Amino acid sequence: MKRRDILKGAVAGAAALAIRRTWSQQPSPTSQAA
Repeated sequence: MKRRDILKGAVAGAAALAIRRTWSQQPSPTSQAA
């Protein structure tokens, strides 16, 4: 894998974690679906 691909994956993972945290704080239909 290229370094750029790894960086993109890390950024995407961090963003997903941040989104999940915001969903956990505010209950929403999206959190239930996921």
